[in-house]
Amino acid sequence: MQRHADRRKHAAEHDKKADDDINVITLGGDYLTINEAICIIRNWLATEFKGGRYAERLEMINDIESQNMK
Repeated sequence: MQRHADRRKHAAEHDKKADDDINVITLGGDYLTINEAICIIRNWLATEFKGGRYAERLEMINDIESQNMK
């Protein structure tokens, strides 16, 4: 059961970055060991954004930022 929970923790953060291109990650110190946190962060950093349904929305945000944040 514990290994299944560990895989879910890793997969959840991977999916958030791959699907939504998140640039912030938060980890609960009460629920993770140092090794689990390191593994999650390494996996998260290595994850590429795969585009998908939010790509157009993110492009719109990038356009607005480039026009207004000079």
